Amino acid sequence: MIHGGCWIDGGHADYNYYGIKLAQLGYAAATVDYRVADQAPYPAAVDDSRNAIQWLKDHAKTYNLDPDRVALLGGSAGGHLVELIGYAANTPSKQYPNGPGPKVKAVVAFYGWSDLTDPTVRDPYWNEAFLGKKYADAPELYKEASPITHVSKQSPPTILLQGTIDAVVPMSQSVKLAEKLGANNVPYIYVPFEGKFHAFDFFQDTTARALYFIEKFLAEYL
Repeated sequence: MIHGGCWIDGGHADYNYYGIKLAQLGYAAATVDYRVADQAPYPAAVDDSRNAIQWLKDHAKTYNLDPDRVALLGGSAGGHLVELIGYAANTPSKQYPNGPGPKVKAVVAFYGWSDLTDPTVRDPYWNEAFLGKKYADAPELYKEASPITHVSKQSPPTILLQGTIDAVVPMSQSVKLAEKLGANNVPYIYVPFEGKFHAFDFFQDTTARALYFIEKFLAEYL
């Protein structure tokens, strides 16, 4: 589990609720910290999260884990990170023939930024803080850091949970990603939460519904 906070805030304790609930369902759950933007810009958050995943895989026997059945869950900036790490790790390249990072089996993303080059989301101050540059000065960097760029037929199954009136991450970010996943025949589920804002799952009336879909998804794909 990778926390949100626009890449500038937040901490691992933010996902204690989901960690406990997932453990009650029989899953091993870990929530990680990463360097936020004022500590180090991109790709620090990505590298830290990948290192945490790899550490768990390397120590799987110690904790009685299955290193081949790892799913990522995150919201907001964490949603972006789980998408980016999940898709990039499963996309071989010339520099990384085995995929640039530890491979994962499934992705659970709440209201994450999927395309940082989109005019509706590319200019907020937190993007510049995260990437270290404005879009106008580094469009290729914004493209590289966009999960949608890395979607391929090898991408892991994904569930996208998004509020329909999210003013921080527009619903179109999840819609575009769902279309790209579908075009690549990647199994996905898109769950719109009608009339819900950003970070809707931090409110009790929606967490049970979110967990319902997550449980069904993980049972199928993990």
